[in-house]
Amino acid sequence: MTKHWPPFALLLALACPASDPQLPGEPQPYDVVAYALRGEYDWNSSRLKASVDITFDLEDPGTPGAIVLDSRVDVTSVHTGDRPLEYTVDPELGTLQVDLAGVTADPATITIAYTAPVSEALRAWDARDGDPVTTRVFYSFSEPLDVPRWMPCQNRPDDRARFSVEMRMPGDEALIGNGSLELDEQDGETRRMRWATDYTLPPYLMAFAVGPFSVAGDDHDGVDIGAWYRPGLDGPFDLAVSELGRMLDVFEPLLGAYPYEKYQLVLLPAVGGGIEHASITFQSETSSNQPAIVGDMQLTAHELAHQWWGDHVTVATWDDVWIKEGFATMLSTEPLRRDEDQTDAGTLMGDWHSASASAAIRDPALLPPDKYTSGPYGRAAWLLTQIRGTLGDEQFFDITRDLLAEHAEGTIDTEDMIAAFGPQLGEQATLRMRQAIDTHELPRVDVALDGAGARISLRDPKTTLVAPIQFEWRRASGDVERLTLDAAADLVLAKQDPGDLLIIDPDDHHIRLSLMIPGDESYTNYYDSLLPMLLPEGPDAVAAFSALPGPHQRFALLYAGLPLISPDELPALIAGLHSESARSIAPRAACITAASLEDPELRAEWSPVLTAVFTDDPPLAGIGSVGSYSECTPFIDPPTMFADDWKLLASGLKTPALDYPRLLFLSRFDLPLTFAFDVWPAVARDGHSLRVRGLAAGKVSSIIAGLDPDDRETVAPWRALVLELLAAHEASEVLSPMISSAINLDSTAAANAEFLDLFADILHNFDTWPVHARTLCGAARLIHDPADWDAFAARLTEAPLSQDAQSILADPTQCA
Repeated sequence: MTKHWPPFALLLALACPASDPQLPGEPQPYDVVAYALRGEYDWNSSRLKASVDITFDLEDPGTPGAIVLDSRVDVTSVHTGDRPLEYTVDPELGTLQVDLAGVTADPATITIAYTAPVSEALRAWDARDGDPVTTRVFYSFSEPLDVPRWMPCQNRPDDRARFSVEMRMPGDEALIGNGSLELDEQDGETRRMRWATDYTLPPYLMAFAVGPFSVAGDDHDGVDIGAWYRPGLDGPFDLAVSELGRMLDVFEPLLGAYPYEKYQLVLLPAVGGGIEHASITFQSETSSNQPAIVGDMQLTAHELAHQWWGDHVTVATWDDVWIKEGFATMLSTEPLRRDEDQTDAGTLMGDWHSASASAAIRDPALLPPDKYTSGPYGRAAWLLTQIRGTLGDEQFFDITRDLLAEHAEGTIDTEDMIAAFGPQLGEQATLRMRQAIDTHELPRVDVALDGAGARISLRDPKTTLVAPIQFEWRRASGDVERLTLDAAADLVLAKQDPGDLLIIDPDDHHIRLSLMIPGDESYTNYYDSLLPMLLPEGPDAVAAFSALPGPHQRFALLYAGLPLISPDELPALIAGLHSESARSIAPRAACITAASLEDPELRAEWSPVLTAVFTDDPPLAGIGSVGSYSECTPFIDPPTMFADDWKLLASGLKTPALDYPRLLFLSRFDLPLTFAFDVWPAVARDGHSLRVRGLAAGKVSSIIAGLDPDDRETVAPWRALVLELLAAHEASEVLSPMISSAINLDSTAAANAEFLDLFADILHNFDTWPVHARTLCGAARLIHDPADWDAFAARLTEAPLSQDAQSILADPTQCA
């Protein structure tokens, strides 16, 4: 097929230094009131042909002089009314300076005509090799600093303005944008549509997408909710819309009324997760179209929560990004309670979040694009969860709603957050909150052996823990004992009776304790002496474990294993679980228990029970919590158990004869190598959807990772498959696992040359830019001679590399 490559110049830096208040440069003496964008995308030239009316207030309208906008588009003219204005473009800084001599109106409006090439900010996807959905689509993707690549603007998160977008397109295509639909008219074979907001937004939340969309929709208490997707994309979209309505019902009592006129989930290729925009969220086609899977639900919930935190109230500076991302991450588990906390115990699911000493919640040393580490996400969610647990839900969400009301259609910063929660937290906890925001170091928890128990010590030198770390004993006698870990004194934990059961962090205020354990010995003691206490023993073990809230059942099964029960007790234990993820994890935990038995007769007793668990009513909703059922291979016979399913897969699964949750479940089982080669490659080649093909490619990659690369006879067909799939696909869902596979098959320089040739082809193809950085790092792994690296890099002189890949090419040590 014909490809249209963008000019290499478009792959320059993201934005000029003056575009962000955190960066060097003087703030501009104007305030943008509104942007009105009109345009049409030209698929032949791969360019957006557009004009934008920018209306702004000047601080000193008497002597307007000039204004400077952030712009990386190709400007052709600037006017005010019918009068042309002088302008100067600085491509190095990414600025457009407009001379306002003679402009007396206040507010003033200028019209900028321009073209913008396809880029990582203006994404256009036509039919891609390897993607069964061939309909085209183009859309904007801007956060944090990329709007100037498709529209001149004042690119600051604190400069909110109204936005309208009008596009001309073929008659069978549609435009979706922020706000309300103001225009939809046919003009011969073309169609014009316009969406506009009557509320203000910072530029990075302004967005649009154009394509021949199908739409599933509903009215939810006056809010138009729906899902937009490319025709041919597989998925239960009516269920997805229903889930959006359910999530709104979860969020509105906590956050207040939904703030916009509509909420449309727009599923798009190559999004790589999700990105929130006011009233429209763009999410990946391959991670958001299965609302029955917990992981898909959590992503959708995260982006929906942004409509309040991040859209209705936006951040004042990029250093405050933790506020919106922290709230969205914390809130993403709320709609999961239906599946993960089925007794409605109210634990805060803090261990679903994560933190690392490598990433602070707020790090002013990082440029805006680099601030999106795990710090503003999981670590910020951990802090907010601690504050929530300390204050209680009623007070926490009262303050949250007050903040949203006070800053509605405005901005919020870190000091606003501290000022809001501080009076209720008290002086010491407020100091800890402030310390937690800027500290890299995590609190340290050490675990030592202490007789039959464990000695736990805490060190928090930066005083960052807002909520205490607690433990709870549920004694076999019926007594409940709550203990607090104090930095001033160690805590010794030990069972008094085999039926005792320990709960770590009973209210789930915290991340997993293991993330705060720094040393290998302490880490070993954590698993060997502390975690076993989470499991009850004795005749009442099933009843004791069934009394736990679902989140604690999930945690114990995932990290401690199965309570000491007989095989015939497993069905009752699974029936007593209150978490879909726990139901998926329990069979794996049972397999690990069975594998630990030395008596072959006792091991054999597990086989029929496990076979029944997997075939009678297999757990599907929480299957994402299980990476593999490989431990079950000695006890079950997957080829026989799922024979009909494997036949469908061996034929390529060209139609959705199996739903995706079932396919994901099947992928968790190991198959004999030759049997697996008859199954998964066929789906990777011919599966009915890109998500299905990507899953199969990932399974192929995991199989290859376990092969001995020196066993040439075994490796040969798999190696040929990797070469075939690398050549046949342009989508990251298949390319990424195949790049990993090539690395795992690393051999001689001559053998690697075939992979490197394909890598070079990928890097010369702009449509594959989402995997450019990964491809370049893969090449660095395959090349062992510096001279060979120099030669490979020389082949990329004219390649339209992604920004990340350009950075890696200049410094390959980033791949380490």
